[in-house]
Amino acid sequence: MVSAREHFQQVRARPGMHGVPNRRPDIVIAYVLGYDAATEYRLLDGFAAWLNRRRGGDGRTNFTWDGELMAAIFGVDRARRVPYSTLSEEDPERLLETLYESLDAFLSEVEGVEG
Repeated sequence: MVSAREHFQQVRARPGMHGVPNRRPDIVIAYVLGYDAATEYRLLDGFAAWLNRRRGGDGRTNFTWDGELMAAIFGVDRARRVPYSTLSEEDPERLLETLYESLDAFLSEVEGVEG
């Protein structure tokens, strides 16, 4: 059985094989949320706070983790009001790159602590 980190690396490398459209951040985020739900929301516990600290915050946030990703890329004001459907052509790629890199780094830290 592969770890969650390895699984998301596989999804990133071959999204279609997992039924995930490559350039649709909303669907990739839904997929990640579903995976987290299957772990009874333990997998990504602390992810939003971790993302907040990574962008210079103190770990306290009113955003969910996907909101923290948006804030890291587009700034807090824009993150509050930008639906995924209004992203520019380059934005989905940026968002997905940030998501996969952040997931990998977070899960690496979590696995290091648990392992």
